[in-house]
Amino acid sequence: MKPKNLPFIMFNRNLNSKVFLQLDEKKHRQPLRLTKRVKGIISLLLITTLILNVMYVSDYLRTHENNVYATDSFTLMSEGKELCKLRDPELFDAALRKLNKELEKKVEHEIKIESKFDLIPSKAKDKEIPREDELYELIKSNIIYSIMAYQINVNGEKIGIVDSEYEANSIIEEVKHHFTKDYDKESLLEVTTVEDIEIKQV
Repeated sequence: MKPKNLPFIMFNRNLNSKVFLQLDEKKHRQPLRLTKRVKGIISLLLITTLILNVMYVSDYLRTHENNVYATDSFTLMSEGKELCKLRDPELFDAALRKLNKELEKKVEHEIKIESKFDLIPSKAKDKEIPREDELYELIKSNIIYSIMAYQINVNGEKIGIVDSEYEANSIIEEVKHHFTKDYDKESLLEVTTVEDIEIKQV
C-alpha cells in the first residue's frame, strides 16, 4: 500500500466504524395486542373448561362416593372376629335364613344355629363390601349348628326324646285319641290330660 493513501484509509476505517456503531439495530418486542373479542373468546373457553371440570368431578364423586369416602356400614362380628362389612343388615338375615334351610334339607332334620353374630355400626368403602354370594359363603364357613331334639316330660319326668316338636305333639294327640276313640265325638266338649305334659327343646 502506498504511504500517501494511508491517512485517507485510516480515516475511512474510523468513519465506517463510527457510522456502523450509530446504525446498530435495537430489537424491540412489541406486545401482542388482543382485541376485546379475542379476549372474550379466551375467557369464555376458560370458564367453559372450568365448569366442565367441576361437573365431571361432581358427577364422579356422586357416582363413586362410597369408593372415595368411607360411608355408613355395619361390621359383622363372630366370636370377637371381624368377618366383613355390610351396608344392609337385612342381607345378613336373608343369607342366614337361606343357610338354615339348606342345612336342614341336607341333614333332613331341624337344626339350631349355635354361632353368635353381631352387627356393629362402622364406616366402609364399596370395595370393602362383599357380594351376596361372597357373604353367604363367608357365613357358611363360620357357622356352627346342632341338630335339634325335643324331650317329652310328664309330671317332670322324661319319657322320651323325638326329632321335632311336631312329632312330640303328634305323640300326645295319639295318646289322647287312644283313650277317646270309643266315645262319641259329639259328646266330647274338650279332651285334656290330667298329667302335666311338657315339650322341651334339648
